[in-house]
Amino acid sequence: MATFTAHGGDVRLACAYTPHSAYPTEDKEYFYDKLAEHVQQFKGRQFIGGDFHARIHHVRECEKDVCGPKKF
Repeated sequence: MATFTAHGGDVRLACAYTPHSAYPTEDKEYFYDKLAEHVQQFKGRQFIGGDFHARIHHVRECEKDVCGPKKF
């Protein structure tokens, strides 16, 4: 994670790699909880990239606000 002070506000660049499907659900949820904390604490612009091991076959109820609709 890198944060830069820029004209017009701070900018944060982050790279995130989530635990893959072989990890316990608790580990994956812990990762996303920590990522959410970082996102909510920062007041400037944020760009987060990485490998999020997306599921395209199922979206949990609690994820509907962050996962878009399936378009196949």
